[in-house]
Amino acid sequence: MSSMAWSFYLDGPTPCLMECILCKRSGKKKFVKINGRSTSNLISHLRRLHEKDFLTATSNETLKLKERFEPIHYEFRAAPPSVQQETLSSDDETLLKLVTSGSLSLNAFGSNEFNDFLGSVNPCYELPTKLKVIHKAQVFVAHLDLEIRQMVKLSESWSFNVSLWPLKRHKKMIFAVVANFLFPHGETKSIVASVKECESGLNSEELAFHVAMCLEEICHDDEVLKRKLAGTTYCGPPNFNQAFEMLQQNRASCSCNSLNVIVTESVRKVEFVKRLTDRLNHLTTEIYRTKSGRKALSKLKYEGRLRRKPVLYDPKKWNSLYFLYSWIDEIHRTAFEELCQAVAFQPLAVKDWDDVAQIRKALQPFYNKTMEMQSSNCLISQVIPNLSMLQKSLEMLDVSTPLANDFKNELVEQAIMKLATAKNNVIWRMASYLDPRYLFTKKIFDKNGWVTIEEEVTEYIKEYHEELKFNCPEVAKIKEISFADSDSEGDEKFENYGLKRFKASCPVILQNELLKYRSFIVSDRPNRNETQNDAIIRWWVDHRTMFPLLSDAALRLMAHTTSSLMDQKMCRPVSKLYTKLRSTKCGTRTVEYFLRIRAHQMNESNESVSEFEMSFVKDEPGVNAIFPTLAKKFEVQDGLHELGSDVEYEYSDED
Repeated sequence: MSSMAWSFYLDGPTPCLMECILCKRSGKKKFVKINGRSTSNLISHLRRLHEKDFLTATSNETLKLKERFEPIHYEFRAAPPSVQQETLSSDDETLLKLVTSGSLSLNAFGSNEFNDFLGSVNPCYELPTKLKVIHKAQVFVAHLDLEIRQMVKLSESWSFNVSLWPLKRHKKMIFAVVANFLFPHGETKSIVASVKECESGLNSEELAFHVAMCLEEICHDDEVLKRKLAGTTYCGPPNFNQAFEMLQQNRASCSCNSLNVIVTESVRKVEFVKRLTDRLNHLTTEIYRTKSGRKALSKLKYEGRLRRKPVLYDPKKWNSLYFLYSWIDEIHRTAFEELCQAVAFQPLAVKDWDDVAQIRKALQPFYNKTMEMQSSNCLISQVIPNLSMLQKSLEMLDVSTPLANDFKNELVEQAIMKLATAKNNVIWRMASYLDPRYLFTKKIFDKNGWVTIEEEVTEYIKEYHEELKFNCPEVAKIKEISFADSDSEGDEKFENYGLKRFKASCPVILQNELLKYRSFIVSDRPNRNETQNDAIIRWWVDHRTMFPLLSDAALRLMAHTTSSLMDQKMCRPVSKLYTKLRSTKCGTRTVEYFLRIRAHQMNESNESVSEFEMSFVKDEPGVNAIFPTLAKKFEVQDGLHELGSDVEYEYSDED
């Protein structure tokens, strides 16, 4: 028996039951159900009822088991020693590079076509399977984690490429990286996110800003993470400090989270809707919890009388409320009464059915706006227009029942409050100003509002170009004049002098650009209904020569999406790799392995994403040495994407 826990139990009446010795001594008869040779249930029973007796045991194995009863906190998990001690050959690393670069699919491994091809290229190479390649990726990541730990111990701060990290909504993945900044004994580490320019358009400072937002959102409701990151400090760009403080106070992003706040607050304040929602949610819970409810649900589905299954209401996801009321509205009353009878639930009254339909109608604008935002990946400049259009849609909505009308009025009031909060945010105001689709529109801001925003844009650009060190042509001219007027005592003096000249001339330059911008935008305004956000960014790129300062500021602001880092789109090559890995039915942990390997390879290459993929095929010695025919095939086919695409595996590791 591998665990000391087995010594506290006797065989029970069946192979699946074990009798507790400690309970038997106290005059009780307690059987614990086991699953195979797993000791989790046995240890849980000892922890609940006999922890003191169990922990006072003197054997070495009992002392080891003591660790299991201490409070468990999530931390960066180290791989088993057996995995850490394994080594990878150059052939193995080459295979991993083929997968992470997107040239080879995981489904290709193990297929007869690929094995025949690989055997003809190099008969001496051991034919890999999908599971072996995944294990090699785990070994690679284990060695990478050891290097990270050593590097963190020797440094005061560490920069990491957050733009290449997978699924931003997975909090534990982000926290696993952040945990590397903390010493085991609680010393403080500073977090710095610095990356090169990538396809997503975010530079290092903008990503640092998003990291700060992300950490603040992660720790907002989690006390354990708050304590874990209590000593962590943010070292972001100084010109974003004020904006970050406002975001922490307002937290009114126009993502699905903002819509969720509007709906949940309205449900909480309208007593009738709150009681009705609680009743319906209790019904769906009983349907899934009880055997009779599940049986009645299966019967209706088999008879074709149930279009969709009921949805449990989650306060953190407003759309679950919409789908709950949609299910009640679409189901036939007789089928609904059968479900209520199966779980001994009182059916809805006749007037309640009308209210359900009207409440669903009141939630329809939120559903439409969510679908629109998810399909277009709204820019930060669309925050205020989206909330404004949502408010107008709710005001124009006509509901027939008085109770549903009260709910609609509360939704309108909450939307107005969110819109007012958004208009107080300097980042969103400037983004709306620099989006030519919404410029000088009375429906968004009044005349005095635009004057205030122009002053904020001027101050923002002055601080922005102070860090860029004269990157645009207008500033370069000032730099040349400054160098001609000063003596040759060093570049630092020249730059300081040129910076003073720029700050003095910036309002004049901006005033000229704003005048041209106002007159030009009347004749060349992009389509306001344009949903492709890249079109707005391309518009500013095309007019960079006409508006150099405004263009740089606009591109900087337009790079932000309406949501935080956790919901942000990944850069294109990494998202392609993620899609390919998911199509092979890999688990989340396996996807994390390959994406971390991809990020590590790009950091080592010190090149952009596209350059890395191009130079890998032509210059990597491992490919030409091991697979010479394969390297030539890449140049013709651009990878083996088609090879093994029809082969499907049911393998999936745990999330």
